[in-house]
Amino acid sequence: MEPMLPQERIVARRRAFTLTEMAIVLGVVALILGAIWLGASAVWKNFRHYRVHQQILTVVQNIRDYYGPIGQLPPPGDITAVLDGLGIIPRSMRQSLGVADHDLSSMVGGSFRVLSVGPAPSATFQLQLLALRRQDCMRILMGFPVLMPELGVIRIGATNGTTAVDISNIANPGSVFLPIRAGTAAGWCNIIANPSNFVAIDFTLRN
Repeated sequence: MEPMLPQERIVARRRAFTLTEMAIVLGVVALILGAIWLGASAVWKNFRHYRVHQQILTVVQNIRDYYGPIGQLPPPGDITAVLDGLGIIPRSMRQSLGVADHDLSSMVGGSFRVLSVGPAPSATFQLQLLALRRQDCMRILMGFPVLMPELGVIRIGATNGTTAVDISNIANPGSVFLPIRAGTAAGWCNIIANPSNFVAIDFTLRN
């Protein structure tokens, strides 16, 4: 075998990567993958919150479609199980198809329930979102006004047992002061820490 000429040795050396070059390439690849991961995570979060809004919008519209012509709801109290028996709550919002355990954990964490409120016969119902994570709570609150003013929203608030905050306009249903700003949502969502704390949205049965 003939020995390589000097020029051939230079070409051979150029074909190999140094450790520094390999480190740079791996670093660039890691940055690209990190950017892709962050972008995908943001898209997934936006989708989850969009899906929650759409599902809740469906529940509210189903309640109004079913009970609106009747003009009244079941007696005041938790009516989640009643609504579930009527097929008003989408199955996709149930933790298990075998029990009436309605949750948002597959989307944003927490759970929900629906109450008939006010003296009988009641024409106002309340949807409560419980134990949400702070950022999810904020995004959901800030998103409701965009989707639901036409559905008779009369109050949006949060409660932690003894402290309640809300935006309401009972005299003019559907004219709640909207949208909820980030600062307001952040203050409200600071109190959402356990299942006994909740965000509540009150709706009229009919406009």
